[in-house]
Amino acid sequence: MKNFFDKLKNKFGLGEEEHMTAPATASTQTPVTPPQPAADDHSKYLPRDPQAEPVVAASPSPEPVKREPAYPPISTVNTPAVTPAKETAIQPAGGKPSPKKTFFPESAEKREAITSFIVNSLKPYVDETGISISALRLYIVCADNAAQETARIALHADKPGYFRAEKLERKLQNNFIQLSDNWNFSYELVSGQLPDCIFKKGDLGLDVFINQHSRHHRVLATLRVLTGQTASDEYVLDSSANKHYCIGRGFQPQLASGKLHTNDIVFLNREDPGFDEHRGKQNLYVSRDHAVIAFNPSFNRFLLYADKGGLPESGNKTKIFKANNKIERVDIAEIGHELRNGDQIELGGGAKLLFIENE
Repeated sequence: MKNFFDKLKNKFGLGEEEHMTAPATASTQTPVTPPQPAADDHSKYLPRDPQAEPVVAASPSPEPVKREPAYPPISTVNTPAVTPAKETAIQPAGGKPSPKKTFFPESAEKREAITSFIVNSLKPYVDETGISISALRLYIVCADNAAQETARIALHADKPGYFRAEKLERKLQNNFIQLSDNWNFSYELVSGQLPDCIFKKGDLGLDVFINQHSRHHRVLATLRVLTGQTASDEYVLDSSANKHYCIGRGFQPQLASGKLHTNDIVFLNREDPGFDEHRGKQNLYVSRDHAVIAFNPSFNRFLLYADKGGLPESGNKTKIFKANNKIERVDIAEIGHELRNGDQIELGGGAKLLFIENE
């Protein structure tokens, strides 16, 4: 039977084809990829066979085009700090950046010093119904251009009238200082020394112009010694005779500068005739040039000023004990303090004078 089939193969040439075809090898045979379903094949909606070959996911569709928002999102991550425009250094064509604009933060302190100086200088005018201030003239000593620029910024030079209306007028009114309608404020930046003016403090000076609603009349007052020994028990202050009374130890002492100083209200020295050790023990705390009482005709009042020897830097003190138990320290040069009836002036912590207004 086998011989029969062999003969048939030889007759029809089947044996040669068999020898020409190489047998397939399992180890090198490439697996045949099963055909993919057509686009309209509904088998994709059928439950998936857990034993079937995993289906390779199709390539994702391209991402939609992102549109930038109208305003960039706010982010603090790796965001460089933004420098304010007014402080940004400009890079010129040459290479090195130009220096930043110079600011004067001390101008605020200067403004406060100016307003405080003006308010303190005008304290004698508080509650004076007979007069009102019509004008103020401020002087500021400036040593260089930086000081001038600081003063201009402090006074709001770029806004004429702003310092007067917004910074100064309110403080004066809050301190009960009477101002005339349309009162004027002006200032002058000076070099060197302050000009001759009514009030001075450091590099600041002030002239005051007033409208007086009552006629000037003669003012008399008396200084009575409470503690200490003076050449006279009482001293009369007369606005028409003398407007400047010096208080100190000795009649005509010689100061450290070599200048002879004449006192009008005299506390006796130990070597002066009539000196009493018991009564005059408080005199040793009084300086040779301790204080000054001056009459200001602008508002008909006597003012007390601390002289050079009565300032804290000289080791001495000058105070006024007011009738209402208020204490005023007279420790700033050229700032006058108004004297009223019943005030007690203390010199050096021991000697005392009583101020009495005469009718």
